[in-house]
Amino acid sequence: MTKLTILLTFIILILSDLLSAKGTNDSLNCKSYLDSISGSEYYILVDSMPVYPGGQSEMINFFMTNFNYPSEIDTCCKVIVEFIVDTNGEVINLKIAHGLADEFDNETLRVMRMMPKWKPGKCNGKAVPVRIVIPWDMRLQ
Repeated sequence: MTKLTILLTFIILILSDLLSAKGTNDSLNCKSYLDSISGSEYYILVDSMPVYPGGQSEMINFFMTNFNYPSEIDTCCKVIVEFIVDTNGEVINLKIAHGLADEFDNETLRVMRMMPKWKPGKCNGKAVPVRIVIPWDMRLQ
């Protein structure tokens, strides 16, 4: 039986010009953006980034446990998922930024929709919506 191995490179894609910090303050320069489709506000870089309950290893375990590798796909692939963790820790505005095939992309979205609430990101001590990008690198072994 084939075993699904998921290698996660948990990278939050951030443009280098967003990495500037305020003078001598430890707080980052939180800047909000507007989603052109939904019109909702989100942040990319904040003082405290959202955290999956139990951390990255628990997120990988959750994904591996719930993901059913489509039988039509016989190759390895990378699917890049983009979403917002809102002020309540809910995963919203979930979409595939770069996919492989409909069956694979749909299964990825199904599992991501099942995720429990995250610990929300914070800017200056206040919970804010934060955009997250995760590249899931999957291989059959």
